[in-house]
Amino acid sequence: MIWLALTLVAIVAHPFQLRPVRLLEGDRPAVLARIRVRAVRRQESRRQEAERRTASLSPSPRR
Repeated sequence: MIWLALTLVAIVAHPFQLRPVRLLEGDRPAVLARIRVRAVRRQESRRQEAERRTASLSPSPRR
C-alpha cells in the first residue's frame, strides 16, 4: 500500500517539479527579472555616488 501511495504521489507531482527545479537553478520569472534590473541599477548608481564622495574627500594615492 505504501509503495502504491508513493507511486501515485510521484505521478501526480511530476508535472509540478520543473518550475521549482528551475527556480533553484537561478531562473526567475519575468516579473522578478524586471525588479532585479531596477534594483541592480539603483545599487550601481548608489555605488557610483559613494565613489564620487570618497574620491572628493581623500587625496589621490601616490605611486
